Amino acid sequence: MVRRSDLGVHLPATIDRAALAAAIRRLEDEQYHSVWFTETDLVRDPIVHAAAASVLSKSLVVGVGLVNVWRQLPASLATTVANVSALAAGRHWVVLGPWHEPAATYAGVRRHHLIDAMRDTTIIVRGLLRGETVTHAGRVYAVDDLAMPGRTGVAEVPLLWGANGPRMVAAAAELAATGLIDGVMINYLTPVERVREIIELVTSAATAAGREPGTLKFPIALIVLADDDQHRAVEQMRSLIESTAVLRAEMHLSPEAAVTYDLVEARVAAGSATQCSARIQKYLDAGAWPIALYNREPQTLMDRLSESL
Repeated sequence: MVRRSDLGVHLPATIDRAALAAAIRRLEDEQYHSVWFTETDLVRDPIVHAAAASVLSKSLVVGVGLVNVWRQLPASLATTVANVSALAAGRHWVVLGPWHEPAATYAGVRRHHLIDAMRDTTIIVRGLLRGETVTHAGRVYAVDDLAMPGRTGVAEVPLLWGANGPRMVAAAAELAATGLIDGVMINYLTPVERVREIIELVTSAATAAGREPGTLKFPIALIVLADDDQHRAVEQMRSLIESTAVLRAEMHLSPEAAVTYDLVEARVAAGSATQCSARIQKYLDAGAWPIALYNREPQTLMDRLSESL
C-alpha cells in the first residue's frame, strides 16, 4: 500500500510566496516525505525555492532535482549547497545533471564531455562539503588547493546524479561505489523495467565495493495524471510528447519514432486514484523511493490521490 511517507511532490517554478507556504504546511500536515524543485528554462531558480522551503518546513526533505553542472562553478555550487543545507538542518538533497538541449544552447552554454563535467563537479563539491582541501585537475573543471572554511555539518548532504542513459548510469555506479554520490534520481517517463535495471546496476557496484545498500537513494520523478478517464489522460500526454522535442529526447526517441499510447502509458501513472496508486506501487516495488509526484497542479493532484492513500 502506498503511504504519503513514500511520496514527495514537485512544486511548480511559478509558485508564489503564499502558495509555497500553503503547500509546505499541507505536505507536513499530511506527512509527505519531501518537496521537490527542478530547473525550468529561465523561469525561477529552484535553489532559491529550496532555500525558502527549508525555512518554512520542519520535517520535509527539501530536494533540488535537478541542478545542472553548468550553472555555476563547482566551488560556488558547494557554497550554495552548504548554505541551503544549513537552512534545512540536514534535510537537503541535491541532484546534479548535465542539462538538456536546446535549453543549454539558448542559455549560452556549450556543453561538452558531459560525464567528465558531472564527475569533476561531484569530486570538487563533495570534497569541499567534507571540509577537505581539494586539488583536482579535471577535463572540464579544475581547482588547486581549494578549501571552504567554516563549514560544518554538511559533509553528508545526499548528493545524487540524474542519470538514465547507459554511460551516465555506469559512471554514476562508479562514483556510488567510491562514496562520492549517494544514488541516482531517475527521470520522468522512465518505465518500471528500466528503473529496476538502473537501481540494480548502481546497487551492485556499490555493494561490491563494500557499501551498505541502505545508504543509497533512488528517488524518481513520476508524472501523475489523475483522471477518471485513463485513456484521455494518456492520450493528452502522448500528444504533448509527440509535439515536444525535449520530451522526445528525454525518452531517447528519434524525431521519426512513433509515440504510441502503450509507450506513454507504461511511463506515467494515469487514471483514477486507484489506478495511479497501483502504478506508483510498481515503481516502489522496483526499488524507487521516494516517488516525487509531478503534475502542473500539485494541490489538485493531492486532493485526487487522497482517495486511495
